[in-house]
Amino acid sequence: MNFKARLKALEQRRQASNQRFRIVASTSGVPLNLANSTCKRTLVANGLFTEIVDLDGSDQGLTDEDLEEFVARFPVEDSR
Repeated sequence: MNFKARLKALEQRRQASNQRFRIVASTSGVPLNLANSTCKRTLVANGLFTEIVDLDGSDQGLTDEDLEEFVARFPVEDSR
């Protein structure tokens, strides 16, 4: 299965489950700096809700609660 087919399958599974699709990128071995980290949250017309989190540093020690609080600070862009 190629990349486009896998992505389409993930999108369809996400739509069927009505959950968000979150990608978190971090760097191992570097202390976390949330001040320089970013997040882009997007809701598209087909209902797909994506969150792309780019952490400046390692996510080691970052709790799920801390990550949720960080992500919640960013607005949801409506691309519909």
